[in-house]
Amino acid sequence: MAITAEQKREQHRNYMRRKRANPEYKKKERKVNRELNRRWRSCPEYRERERKHNRENHKRRMQDPEYRNKHNQRGRAIKYKKTPAELEAMYKAQEGKCAICKTPKPMTREDCLHIDHCHESGQVRGWLCNKCNNRLMPYIDNRFHLVLKALKYAGCGFISDSK
Repeated sequence: MAITAEQKREQHRNYMRRKRANPEYKKKERKVNRELNRRWRSCPEYRERERKHNRENHKRRMQDPEYRNKHNQRGRAIKYKKTPAELEAMYKAQEGKCAICKTPKPMTREDCLHIDHCHESGQVRGWLCNKCNNRLMPYIDNRFHLVLKALKYAGCGFISDSK
C-alpha cells in the first residue's frame, strides 16, 4: 500500500517531535544556532544577502495579492492543522459571514474574517469578524463563568440559579 503525502508529513512531524525531545539533539541544535548567529554577526556579506532576500520576499507579498493570499493560507493551514481546502469549505459553509453576528466579510484582506480556535485544544470553531473575535471570544475562552454571571445579573430568564 502506498503512503500518502499527508501520512508522510505526519510521520516526519512525529519523527521531529521525538528528535527534539532528545537532550543530545537539543545540545547539537544550540551549537548549530550559535554558529549561524556567529556567521550573521561576523560576516557583513552574509547579513546583507539575508536582508536582501527578506526585503524581496516582503515586497513581493505586499505587491502581489495572489502570492500573499497563498502564503497566508499555507500559514493558516500549518497553524491550525487544516488544509487550505478545509478552511475554504468552512468559509463557504458560513456563506462568508461571521459565525456570531452574521456580518459578511471577505476571507483575505485587512478587514476580513479570522479563524476562531480554542486556545487549549487548538480545535478550530469557525470564522469570526474582527469585532467578535477580539471583544467577545476572550470572555468565552477565559471567563465563561463571568459571562454567565453577567447574563444572570442582567435578568436573562434562561440562566438558572444552580450556583
